[in-house]
Amino acid sequence: MSGFGCYHFQEHFKDKGKSSLTIEEFKKILQKVIFETGFFGTGARDMFLYIFGVPAAALFVKQGIMPKALPNEIFIPAITSAT
Repeated sequence: MSGFGCYHFQEHFKDKGKSSLTIEEFKKILQKVIFETGFFGTGARDMFLYIFGVPAAALFVKQGIMPKALPNEIFIPAITSAT
């Protein structure tokens, strides 16, 4: 095994006889990888805002102004693609 995540797997997964990780072991590995890669920066915040926040806000505005004009099955993907 090689790679960034494999190093953390080997560091936390001490018992070689086990065939799977526990939830706690997985959480520790994931937390360490996310923090060391710097995922919690401005770019990550903007990504979540554009993927989830803008479409949700647009949906609430649409439901308040013109709920029947355009089906949500078309509106939500269109707004997500536009952002």
